[in-house]
Amino acid sequence: MTKRKRRRSKENKLFGDGAITYAGALEVVRRSARATEMIPSVEIQPNLAIAPMTQDKLMSVISIMDAIGKLPGDFRKDEFDKPITYRKLSTEVIDYLERIGVRARGITPLVAGGYGNLFASKGNCLVDDQAVEKFFSHFIHCLLIETQIIITRQYYHGLGFYNHQASIADFLSMLPDEIQEQFSKPDLRKIMVDQLHGKIFLDYSAVMIRAQWDKFVSLSCLVFGLKQNWDSIFDGIKALEQRIEELESLHPACKYYLKVFLDIANERLQEGGWLKNYRDSLLHGVGQHSSGVAPHIRSLFTTSELWDKVCEEHNWLREGIMALLVAFVSKIPTSDAN
Repeated sequence: MTKRKRRRSKENKLFGDGAITYAGALEVVRRSARATEMIPSVEIQPNLAIAPMTQDKLMSVISIMDAIGKLPGDFRKDEFDKPITYRKLSTEVIDYLERIGVRARGITPLVAGGYGNLFASKGNCLVDDQAVEKFFSHFIHCLLIETQIIITRQYYHGLGFYNHQASIADFLSMLPDEIQEQFSKPDLRKIMVDQLHGKIFLDYSAVMIRAQWDKFVSLSCLVFGLKQNWDSIFDGIKALEQRIEELESLHPACKYYLKVFLDIANERLQEGGWLKNYRDSLLHGVGQHSSGVAPHIRSLFTTSELWDKVCEEHNWLREGIMALLVAFVSKIPTSDAN
């Protein structure tokens, strides 16, 4: 019996005939979230304008992100994630990102060992020397949040919560209106425990993906010399759009790819968009439940179908970040992007 089959067999015993119990889920989590310390061997680079401690922190979070799915007992990345499906960036740009050390075609695209050399080389930094530590403090935090989102995806699939089936909504859409009305009344008594567990991961991912847009817009304001005193993310986006028009010295590639990032942000965060509605109702309203977890009359999607929407938003977020990385590199006068 292969190692993977033995693992699945053990998990089946924990869960019973496919049923995920609270105790069983906890047992799997305890085994996966074991007490493991990761202390990467970091060779401090004196040519960088960031402190040795910052270099350590940067490589630590990169190492952890890279290690997910590779440690003993982990659920492999290719079983719960896949490379970005690019819609805005060309093959040539992806090739360029790969050449500078960003794994743009990989399952974990933000893993790159060369962020320090890209953005913090002495005398040739992305930002002023006085702001470089602040930039990396913010950037490292963004990378850590990305790492946590990946771990969340690993748990969701590793614990067996994903069960994609045809939704009630899809089925009802094929029926006459009068029949739809009879069958579209959800059973509010029905709560499926596995879907309730899965919704914890779903809600966390949606909130943090939305938060990442704020964080990267804020990071961009720092890079392009704007005060981060805006009330809403759309104010920050508008300020950046105006700023790149004012900075005539910016390389055209920098302006273009920052615009790509901002266009994606506007599109994904627009009024009526899924991410905004889901996250806002979760934090400020009743929250969108799912079929199997106290559903609403207008919320007939299963938790797994909502999970598909979260993964699609994560895909868009990561493509936006790839565009932003190209813009950042293009801002540096001597970068090969110029």
